[in-house]
Amino acid sequence: MRKLLINLQILLLFPIICPNLSAQDLGEVYNKVNPSVVIIHTIDRVVPSGKLKQSASMKGIGSGVLISDSKVITAAHVIQTASSAVVEFLSGKRFTSKVIASSPAADVALLQLEEIPDDAVVARLADSENVSIGDKIFVIG
Repeated sequence: MRKLLINLQILLLFPIICPNLSAQDLGEVYNKVNPSVVIIHTIDRVVPSGKLKQSASMKGIGSGVLISDSKVITAAHVIQTASSAVVEFLSGKRFTSKVIASSPAADVALLQLEEIPDDAVVARLADSENVSIGDKIFVIG
């Protein structure tokens, strides 16, 4: 169900960003990028406050995109308070990761995976040297 919701969010985002694209164009982009989208499961440590001496943990969920053979880009707010993050591929396989870079101001973070599935698909990103103001973009993950 979570995978369906994330995929639905991606599909709903396209028409807002690129209203002039045809359904076929959107479908092609979705089909190319969808295998690179991952789900990020986090466990956040909650520090006790006041007189309570118990600590608790909360679970969180977010998404990201596989951008190399072992790196996932995500939003910094997804992993900001996480004590651990597990990356789940669309196949259902899960792998541990660690945060190797994060910029809360830019709301971007980079995770390093210890291993990935053999059938993992790396997203093809645009070359920023070839992008101009006014070009259509896709926000995925």
